[in-house]
Amino acid sequence: MKILALILTLFSFNVAVADDTRTGDKRKIGLVYGKGLAFKITEPDGWNMSYIAGNSFGYPLVFYPSDSSWQDANSVIYLKIRNNPTDVTGASAVVDILTTDDEKAFKDLSPKLEVESAPTILTAKGGNAIIRKYSDGDKLFYATAYIPLDKYTPSIIFSTRNKDAFEKDYVKFEQAVKSYKFETAKVDDKTLERLNKRSD
Repeated sequence: MKILALILTLFSFNVAVADDTRTGDKRKIGLVYGKGLAFKITEPDGWNMSYIAGNSFGYPLVFYPSDSSWQDANSVIYLKIRNNPTDVTGASAVVDILTTDDEKAFKDLSPKLEVESAPTILTAKGGNAIIRKYSDGDKLFYATAYIPLDKYTPSIIFSTRNKDAFEKDYVKFEQAVKSYKFETAKVDDKTLERLNKRSD
């Protein structure tokens, strides 16, 4: 795996963006890492990955169609990493709290918001991403994949400007979630060197 760029992002997480030199896959791979967490994610087919476009929002990586831009795309995908609540245990309990927080935030934008559970998506190493869809049926269409770990919950978030774009590009969201690959909770220089050399 050849490293193309490395930056420091918000919340003490870093991103290395690379291409896969062994398989010839032209899609970029993002290695996101910080204290207690390292994972990889691959850009969907026909989409671009950026480690710059979402910085002002605190997003370590964003994705958008290659024929558009982060600002103008009808559909985008971005990452958020949140600390788990300290007063609950178990993936379901963690996701319940995060979903409640997200629902409150979305309802500030649209009181008509509805939340729907969607089928769980299997990630690259056999983990489960818990899916929630948020929509008001008008101008707010989101899907979030919650992947709760011991200390953090990475979230992969899909946002579109309209229902047609949501239905058309949901498969790209699924691709991104399926590519998520937890690597380790122990992050040090030796681990990073090993991860940067691997393309699998």
